[in-house]
Amino acid sequence: MEPNLSGWSIVLVGAWNPAILMPPWLGKHVLEQEDTTVQILLPLAQADQRIFDYSDYQFRLIVRQDRVQVAPMVLSDKALTTCETVVGKLLSLLPHTPITAIGINLAFQAEGAQGQLIEVLTPSDGDVLQGLALEPQATSIKRTLRGVTSEGSPELRLTMNLDHGSGTAAMEFNYHFDYTPMTDVLPGAFERLRAYSARVVEAYGETVAQSAGEGD
Repeated sequence: MEPNLSGWSIVLVGAWNPAILMPPWLGKHVLEQEDTTVQILLPLAQADQRIFDYSDYQFRLIVRQDRVQVAPMVLSDKALTTCETVVGKLLSLLPHTPITAIGINLAFQAEGAQGQLIEVLTPSDGDVLQGLALEPQATSIKRTLRGVTSEGSPELRLTMNLDHGSGTAAMEFNYHFDYTPMTDVLPGAFERLRAYSARVVEAYGETVAQSAGEGD
């Protein structure tokens, strides 16, 4: 399976002040570079949302009152580490911001997937649907799980979405953590959770491309 860039991000759920999180402040305090180039997007469908693209640093910052999302613009070690660093700086610079949860998201997809993953996503009521002259066009399974990635790691809650349609299979991993000191969660989070996600993918008979998250 190949990584799906649009599904990779870190989300901080809380009560944010968008008036603070503007390019001048972000450049000076978070990136420590006041003349940073940034592209600002203002989606018409979500008036309360601002999107800041920092292409020189390979990350996107999405700001809303109820959450801040930091996402890589490319899947490389450098971009993923930058995302973790930016999130860590936001939390250290704004320690009084009420944070309720942290989400770390990864996603993978594959053309022509087979094996146990497709077996799981094959409806057991196929005969019933066929009798009604209905043919499934897509199938989705959502599972909410709880556990730990390794001994000594903080407990996590995982929402795993499995999807299949139009010849493409997808697996999305949404890891949820209660707010804890970031030394417990953030450093190396993408690398650690990518490795754990790869184990889950392999348990379903698929493999994750080794290039995901590697390189500059």
